[in-house]
Amino acid sequence: MTTTTEAEELKTLAKLKVSPRFAWPTIALMVLSHAANISSWIMVIGGYWPAWVGLVINSIAGYVMFTPAHESIHRAAAQKSEHNDLILSIATFVAVPFGKGKLFRIMHMHHHRFANDPEKDPDHWMASSLWTMPLWGFWPFIYLINFMRNPEKLPNVAMSEIRRELIVAGIALTALFIWQPYVTLMLWLIPSYFSFFLMCLVFMVLPHYP
Repeated sequence: MTTTTEAEELKTLAKLKVSPRFAWPTIALMVLSHAANISSWIMVIGGYWPAWVGLVINSIAGYVMFTPAHESIHRAAAQKSEHNDLILSIATFVAVPFGKGKLFRIMHMHHHRFANDPEKDPDHWMASSLWTMPLWGFWPFIYLINFMRNPEKLPNVAMSEIRRELIVAGIALTALFIWQPYVTLMLWLIPSYFSFFLMCLVFMVLPHYP
């Protein structure tokens, strides 16, 4: 009887480990977040909303976008790897400096592999001291700096690919600043800081502090 129960539990566990063909709730969060972001740009530029409303909405939308990005990193947003890669790139393409998200994926998996290791965990510095708090909104750039200092530690990431993504982001950001400098500041740059800060606090600091 016990053996039968254990076998059934193992079968149930095995089923739970299999990702769905597509995790539709996760994809819905991604679509809604992008829709909120696009809507805020339209409403603010059109004069229907004050810029601070768009700032709040885009900050929340950016924070919510961490869920589909994180799920796809762990291959849980879809069954096929290429579908997870696509979902990750859609979730992170406006999150400078991540582009398609490859660097994010590898650095995040390093965090899981070396969690709380002061030397190897790329997230350790965030939870090591509250004095780092002002930098929490810049953690993607800390990832980038660490990679560019020692690219040989991540042989699966091509420096040329990262440079190309940064160039594309720089061109897009420059064009937006020329077109709408104030709106770009209020709807992209400041919300990016706040959303990255919240991601860091909730997912990188609180689970590992002190």
